[in-house]
Amino acid sequence: MSDDEKVGPTKVVGIHYVLTDRKGDVLDQSSEEHPMYYLHGKNNIVPGLEKALTGKSVGEHVSAIVPPEQGYGQRQGKSQKMRRSEFPDDAVIEKGVRFMVRTKDNQQIPIWVT
Repeated sequence: MSDDEKVGPTKVVGIHYVLTDRKGDVLDQSSEEHPMYYLHGKNNIVPGLEKALTGKSVGEHVSAIVPPEQGYGQRQGKSQKMRRSEFPDDAVIEKGVRFMVRTKDNQQIPIWVT
């Protein structure tokens, strides 16, 4: 297989994924019709997953366990309450659902419903 068909720096990669927690409960997943595309090597996905995908071939199945320090990091701070009105009207608000929010300094960070 040529290097053109392997995951590496500056390649646009499309993946189908299923994200589970330690118990195996599904937290997020791509749809069969819509893979997630990203530019490899440019910090567009968590480092642990990017590392696990490097060098893999087109069509290869990959299973990766990403520790917090190679993912979104350890949980920081206490839980915070948010008003329902702070979410989109059509948002599903249930335990385990992840949202991306902007901080006061315009950074995007993930939050989870607990």
